[in-house]
Amino acid sequence: MLAAAALKQADVRHVRLHEFRPGCVSALLGLGLPRRTVMEIAGHSALEMTINVSAHVTLDDKHQALDKLGDLFEEDAQ
Repeated sequence: MLAAAALKQADVRHVRLHEFRPGCVSALLGLGLPRRTVMEIAGHSALEMTINVSAHVTLDDKHQALDKLGDLFEEDAQ
């Protein structure tokens, strides 16, 4: 059975390996790895491609950033 037919029979969408790159980049950055290292792993030739195209900010990232901002204002109020 051909792979495409097997995927269709199993009702599974075909996904190219390349489509996992943004998630991988975001996960590696979330682990605190240096941006240059992530760029090399992703196979990008420029850091801008890694950060501006492939990296995604998660809702949790946004919450953590805003919590830190809130902590800053709480420290100033004390």
